[in-house]
Amino acid sequence: MLTIDDIEMVMRRELSKIVREMKVENTKQVLKQVSTIEETAEILSVSKTTVYVLIEKGLLETVKLGEKCSRVTNKSILEIQKAK
Repeated sequence: MLTIDDIEMVMRRELSKIVREMKVENTKQVLKQVSTIEETAEILSVSKTTVYVLIEKGLLETVKLGEKCSRVTNKSILEIQKAK
């Protein structure tokens, strides 16, 4: 026979799984909206150095994902492509 404690434990476990899945899904959604420097260079058919110059000039928007990790927003890449 299941006790209330058993039921609570199962519910907590299931809730934890749902929360983890939500975080993973949100991370995937964010990553679909940004590109690495290398990917950006390939998309724009330019060198990585040119991508850094475009970032410095404010023509490409970046998002910080960590202390040393940033990505270029796909929105800003599309804007550059339209301007070509």
